[in-house]
Amino acid sequence: MSWTVTQKGSINPGYRQGFWHPSVTLFIESKESLNGSLDYFYCQLSEVTDVLSGMSEVLPDSKSLKDVVNDIFEAVFRLQTDALLPVWHKGTATFGEQSAILTIPVTPASVSATVKLVNWFISLMNESQSQNISQKYERQKIIQSDLKAIVDDLRSKAPSSTSVWAFLKTAYEMKIPYLATPSRAYQFGYGSHSRWLDSTFSDATSVISANMARNKPITIEMLRIHGLPVQPSQTIGSEKDAIQVAQAIGYPVVVKPVDMDRGYGVVAGIENEDELRTALKYCSEKSRRILIEKHFKGRDYRLTVFEDRLVWAVERQPAMVVGDGKKSIKVLLDEVNSRPERSADRKSPLTIIELDNEARAMLVKQGLTESSVPAEGVEVVLRRISNVSRGGEPVAVFDNVHPDNARLAEKAARILRLDFAGIDLLIPDIAVSWKDTGAAICEVNAQPGIGTYTAMPVYRGILQRLLIKNGMIPLTLIIGEGSDALAEKLFHLYTCGGTRVSAYFKKKLSSSTDGDSVRPLTVFQAGKQIVFDHDSEAGVLAVTDDSISHSGLPFPLFTHMIITDDSENARQNLSCLIKACSGNVIASSDLAAACLESSGIPFDHKTSLDDIFEEINRLG
Repeated sequence: MSWTVTQKGSINPGYRQGFWHPSVTLFIESKESLNGSLDYFYCQLSEVTDVLSGMSEVLPDSKSLKDVVNDIFEAVFRLQTDALLPVWHKGTATFGEQSAILTIPVTPASVSATVKLVNWFISLMNESQSQNISQKYERQKIIQSDLKAIVDDLRSKAPSSTSVWAFLKTAYEMKIPYLATPSRAYQFGYGSHSRWLDSTFSDATSVISANMARNKPITIEMLRIHGLPVQPSQTIGSEKDAIQVAQAIGYPVVVKPVDMDRGYGVVAGIENEDELRTALKYCSEKSRRILIEKHFKGRDYRLTVFEDRLVWAVERQPAMVVGDGKKSIKVLLDEVNSRPERSADRKSPLTIIELDNEARAMLVKQGLTESSVPAEGVEVVLRRISNVSRGGEPVAVFDNVHPDNARLAEKAARILRLDFAGIDLLIPDIAVSWKDTGAAICEVNAQPGIGTYTAMPVYRGILQRLLIKNGMIPLTLIIGEGSDALAEKLFHLYTCGGTRVSAYFKKKLSSSTDGDSVRPLTVFQAGKQIVFDHDSEAGVLAVTDDSISHSGLPFPLFTHMIITDDSENARQNLSCLIKACSGNVIASSDLAAACLESSGIPFDHKTSLDDIFEEINRLG
């Protein structure tokens, strides 16, 4: 018996069945019913990756095709989630006697990898049905290798940073619609209420400010002009220059690239000329432009500022192990690296701490080796800097930040005219004013990585401040006979009231600011234009055919749906669209009211144009 995917994945670019993503549809069929043991199938699911462990324990003893397909959906969703793909729904299916149509949410970049993944599961199910048990287990390594390649492909299609993923997940939880743009940026919200974000670059981030922040000497000089605490520093052109500058400002010093962030190339705590030469060699491999700065002894904090307000703060603790009086440093480090939040994946919350030359040099400075057994509670530091990219660990301290230190960070962001900023502050204690203890701002990052390890609640606050009304504008779909005429009337009512509106009727898009579209458009094309148009304060779409039931919606949510009659077209579109309607459903006729009542959908019965328009404005 063999199940086959008889169609290549057909991509649905629109939003269907209440999904917040595009989807891919696959058709699988077999000439025979599902039979035989599926033990091998579920054994592989539980063994090839930890993500799938335990699945067989929750399945019924008698496994139908529907059971298996639903578990494939579960497995695909878990793997998508583990890869940090912004997918929030499992797949759905419709079943025939010996066939199934699978609809699986995807991101545009992950279509091919997702189709390969489903094919892998189908192949595994077929192997499980095979009678040759020895051959099954001989192929186990090949099967595992195939899955690893597919999972690696999925991971490569994830957003460029964890901050992007976190913004999208938070937006979904808050019911804030978002759309991918042709660039790396995402649009949050619709029309005039929409904003763009590329990680923590926004549509309000100044290019001048971002370039200035990326250049460390310029940043330091700007902060120095305004009297903010920065350390003496100077760019150098040669090893001889470096030695002279270090002698002039005094050891210990820090060496860092002028134009890099995330701690790349930084060496701190340099105490003599030999260490300086070694640091220069390391740093010059990362950048030709090098800065030497006076070292400031203090704890390392990242203060995140958004729109002139401190929104988050973490202490970045350097890579370390803590002694227990029993285990060696090597064993303690293995235990630290075995934590699930640490991995070599660039999107992992924490990175692996390597026992490399830098770590061994730090051990020597502390009179230790990897075989040493530190006493209970003793902290053994393995890195000169505390960046998460170098094995550091963030600890939330937002509630402990002294008001003076919060104002210092906010001032630094204002000086560089940044809407988002990550202020790296060295200070003995974040709970004590910098005016009393001294401090040093060592860097300002124009696109700070907020991360997911401690800061998930921050994203909600940022989106709430960034967007008006969750980014929504009144967006109305009209379904049934007479929808063109009703859409045109609503367009004129909006226009007469001074609202900038875009409305689709008679196959064209009419804008109160730009006039009519030059050529006919589909509902999908017109809807996309409305939500991307920053001039649109409201949108209206007349749906006169069943094209949306095939293409899907051009957006994940809309605010109002008006049903004009009980036609088959109205009923078909209603079942496809109801999950995406965030506001009220309005029946504009007695026939429409009967249609909605028989469907069990709550609705308001409004027959006059004025009443309908008033209801739309009340909800919008």
